[in-house]
Amino acid sequence: MDLLNEITVIVPYFNEAEVIVETLERLRAQTLAPSKVIMVN
Repeated sequence: MDLLNEITVIVPYFNEAEVIVETLERLRAQTLAPSKVIMVN
């Protein structure tokens, strides 16, 4: 993957377990999906 197109997303959350799956699905559906997703509780 070209480093210019590499995207890392950091998602902070607190007591939001019910929306984590939806959040990840929406991130993956983006035109340019992130290569890394970091979830921070």
